[in-house]
Parts: sequence; C-alpha cells; structure tokens
Amino acid sequence: MDKGEGLTGPEEALIRLEQRVALIERLVNGSKPNYEDDNSLVDPLLEVITKLRAITAGREDYFKLYDTYGDFIYKLDQLEGNIEPDSVKWENILAQEDKLREKSSMLEAVVSKRAIIDSTAFKNIEPLKPRMEKLKDLVIKQSEEVDKVSQETQDLIRNYNQLITRIRNKMIGWDKSLSVMELAKRK
Repeated sequence: MDKGEGLTGPEEALIRLEQRVALIERLVNGSKPNYEDDNSLVDPLLEVITKLRAITAGREDYFKLYDTYGDFIYKLDQLEGNIEPDSVKWENILAQEDKLREKSSMLEAVVSKRAIIDSTAFKNIEPLKPRMEKLKDLVIKQSEEVDKVSQETQDLIRNYNQLITRIRNKMIGWDKSLSVMELAKRK
C-alpha cells in the first residue's frame, strides 16, 4: 500500500510535504539524509503542522490559514522541476524570511488567544446578528455621509481657491494700472 493511499486532505498533504522536504534535504545534504543532524527541516515542520492541527481541531473556519499551503506546494513543485544552484535556492528561501516570520508571529498570536477563540462568546453569535446588521447599516450610512461631506468640503476649497485666484488677478491688474498712472503722472 502506498504511503498516501486512502488519505485525504491534511494527511495527504503532510505526506507530500514530508516527501518534498526529504528531497530538498537530499539535494542540500547529499545523497544520504542525515536524520541526526540538528539542521533537519522535517522536525520543525512537523512541530508546526502539529500545532496547526491542535489549533484548528474541529474548526473549519481556520482552514483559511492553509491558503498559503497551496503556494508552498506550488513552489516546491517548481523546485523539483528546476535544478537551480544551491545559492539561488538559499536566496529564494531568504527572500521569503520576512513572510515566514510574519506567518509565525500570526500563528503564535492565534495560539496565545486560543482560550478567547474557544470561548462561548464566539460560539453563541446568533443572538447578536440583528445588532450586527444595525451596526453594519449604521456604518454604511455614516460612510456615505462622510463621503458626501468630503465632497462638499472639496467643492468649498475649490471655490475658495478660485475666488482667491480671481482676487489676486484683480489686485495684480489694479497694481499694474496704478503703476502705469503713477508713471504717467511723473512724466
């Protein structure tokens, strides 16, 4: 029986991920993978996956966190098809460092707030729906009013600028006329 046969969803994905990580380790470490090595990628990845499963157990909403998983598998597929020099591979991994750190901090935040997420306040949301609808309508109405006031303010500023420009032009014209009259009077 194949390793992934009969499995679906996260289990199959985990097996595919383990296979690809093993391939990357073979490419990086040589033909013999060194499982005693502290730099092994499999153990930290398994730990992250275990934490993710613990967090999302019984919660379908959190599977949105796995959206980036498809991108990760796609990039691994590209790596399998492309034989790139090690320096290029490491540059690609280092280029993703900020995103990986961001995802890690997001995961830690979710783990730290697990008690709040599992509280009954989030489970019993049905009684709050009418209030939320009213709030949504109020926010939309206020947003429309803000847009209207913003447009009116922009129109007032535009009219003010036009008025100031006209007054300035009139004063420049009067100044020129006065200068011409003063020159004519001196002669």
